[in-house]
Amino acid sequence: MLEYLKGMFDVSTWEISSVDIGVMLGYMVLMMAVGWICKGISKDISDYVRMGCKSTWWLMGTSIFMLMTSAGTFTGGAAQAYMSGWSFLLMGLGGLFGYMAMAAFFAPWMRRTRAVTPADAVRLRYGPIVEQANAYLGAVGGMLWGGTWLLALGNFMAVVFNVPVPTVIVFVGIVVVFYSVSGGSWSVQITDTLQAYILVPIALVVLFLSMKEVGWVSGLFQGIKDAGLQDDYKIIMEVGHEYKSTAAKVGLGYFSFGWLVASLIYSFILSANMSACWRFLSVKSDSDARKAAILAGLLLYVGGFAWYLPAMVGRIKYEDQIDALAKFTGRAQTEVVEAAEEPDAEPAAAPGAEDKELTGLEAAKAASAKQVAEEEKLLSRAGKLNNPADGAYAVVARNVLPPGLLGLVVIGLFAATMSSLDSSLTGNAGLICKNIYPPLMRLFGLEPWTGKKLLRLTQAVNFALGIWAITLALLLWWGAGDQSIYDIGLQIISLVSTPMVLAMVLSFFVPWLPWWAPLVGMAFGFSGSLTFLFAGPVSEAMADVSWLPGSWAAGLAAFGEWVNGLMWHHKMYINMSLTLVPTMATCLFWGTASPDYRARVDNFFTQIRTPIDFKKEVGEDMDHSLMTIIGKLGMVIAGAIAVLVFFAKDDQGRYNFANIVGVLFVAAFVATISTIMANIGKRKERERTEEREQAEAQAEAQSEADTEDTGEIGE
Repeated sequence: MLEYLKGMFDVSTWEISSVDIGVMLGYMVLMMAVGWICKGISKDISDYVRMGCKSTWWLMGTSIFMLMTSAGTFTGGAAQAYMSGWSFLLMGLGGLFGYMAMAAFFAPWMRRTRAVTPADAVRLRYGPIVEQANAYLGAVGGMLWGGTWLLALGNFMAVVFNVPVPTVIVFVGIVVVFYSVSGGSWSVQITDTLQAYILVPIALVVLFLSMKEVGWVSGLFQGIKDAGLQDDYKIIMEVGHEYKSTAAKVGLGYFSFGWLVASLIYSFILSANMSACWRFLSVKSDSDARKAAILAGLLLYVGGFAWYLPAMVGRIKYEDQIDALAKFTGRAQTEVVEAAEEPDAEPAAAPGAEDKELTGLEAAKAASAKQVAEEEKLLSRAGKLNNPADGAYAVVARNVLPPGLLGLVVIGLFAATMSSLDSSLTGNAGLICKNIYPPLMRLFGLEPWTGKKLLRLTQAVNFALGIWAITLALLLWWGAGDQSIYDIGLQIISLVSTPMVLAMVLSFFVPWLPWWAPLVGMAFGFSGSLTFLFAGPVSEAMADVSWLPGSWAAGLAAFGEWVNGLMWHHKMYINMSLTLVPTMATCLFWGTASPDYRARVDNFFTQIRTPIDFKKEVGEDMDHSLMTIIGKLGMVIAGAIAVLVFFAKDDQGRYNFANIVGVLFVAAFVATISTIMANIGKRKERERTEEREQAEAQAEAQSEADTEDTGEIGE
């Protein structure tokens, strides 16, 4: 065990330069520094979880964009684009539709709930019992995603740089925990924005070079035709379509018409349900919420092409390299070892024979040992990549980027994963400490903490959740089997998210739902999820029970087989129906609602239709401070990236023009935006100072006038 732990940090086995390692370490230190800078801003849990409602539309919109972009985008998502092409890109329309719906209706309504956490909004609508159910389920559901994101990043690093997956999971997880615990939502949204400045230009460089490799758009279409991928890359797939590649598992029915419809519906549900209001609770006003939704939707839609087109290029240009990522797994690994032990190996195949002047069996053994060493090196990386297409983006990046720029790709992937994980940790910590902890304390006759004590408790819970995310990622790495990262995400959506969010989606539209309506919907929805999870194994076990009649055994076996054969979108439709129909049916019992509950519902709908008055409800904004902080930190990042020009050399140690241009493009992109932000921040600060001085001068003049008037009256 000790030797294994040492191997996790054996830098000599990593296929990465010391410069790239230094760049990544510097980036990590900077992210931790942001957390340290923001550690004293939060005065209470409202500041910690929702920035005291002082975030702006551009900050929140960018943070949502980064939240929805993780290493899973570049591994599991890229794998699906590698296999299915345009049909997977079409999914971006669903996300765009969802965010435009948010901008038009839901984002302003969500901000107007004036809640600290989503569960607060649920309490406003349905009362404390439903709030508690939503809080507990939301906390459990939120704890499932962080490990998946860390695992995706670990897989990418294993493919690109041969860095052990556990090393990445532990190291990145610790950094995220540090800055998210220190600064809460302040550090989360600031680091998210800085990370977007890094990720976007790096992805654009990879997109530009990969498209150049195939001859731009026309070359891409021609390459698809020449490779015979027209059937694999159809926009709508037939159920049961057999892909020409086996580099990734594509679920039965994926990208069929029914699958796409289910995905579009889910995108709308995700945007419309009350549990999603946490995304907009930190912004200043409902107008900012609307703008944030529009910005996030546009960035995600355009970004989809940058994330996934390189994977399609990989299918055309580098399919053999991607397939080779799984060359030495399973049975093939055993065959390699057996071949190494075979005494009849051919002496002529011994690469070490000439150097050591060995002959016969000794030379064969030397050759076999060397072969095994080479294969074990591959196994240390590829053996843990269950679906080789998860490494499609990585392989393309390695091929199209000049030497020395891969470190920037890693920074971009770190940025994507860390931005998703930090939001999840902080939001979940707020949910637990604001909605679960106080009622639990009162239940045991104890007084819950408030103020600074509650803030410290939230930080402690945030820390514990971070440790859990690291642990879950390691467990998934060991036990994921042949499931792809994309499959894991879809399972969480269909079995956990859908029953939770769909019961809340009617909250903004149907006023005649009794307080217990969401509980009924979730109960029916989760009954479907449990059936999908356990019906197959239970049916098989029960079918072997000797005392059951034969017809029962046959029926159980048939039922289990039917459940196991359901496609993902069929499960979605069933779960949506099981949740939605019973929830709507509870409207028949609206007449039993108490007067107090009816007043609660009236108050809720009045409140979400009352615009936010920021000056009156919150006070002074911090736009100038946020712009100045982000601008200055961004310029530091740009300067650090620009230093890489001195290391922009090729394999022969000569300065490489493509390297230099790539580094300067990324540095200039970050520097330009950061300079604009810093200048606007300074200008706003000057304007605010002038306004304050004018107000003080007017107040002083008014005070003197009042004094004179008083004196005259006295005379």
